Amino acid sequence: MKIVLFVLLSIFVIYRSVIHSMQTFHAGNKMGGIAILSVIPPVIIVTICILMFR
Repeated sequence: MKIVLFVLLSIFVIYRSVIHSMQTFHAGNKMGGIAILSVIPPVIIVTICILMFR
């Protein structure tokens, strides 16, 4: 059950990050979009993993 929850949360985090990054690119802030897409999802996924499988 934990694996399914982890996968669903990971998919949601990645989806939300991609959408937010695209909105940031559209607003003209390319560096912010790259930072959102490359830094935030791994940090959130690792945090979820640590908290769930502790």
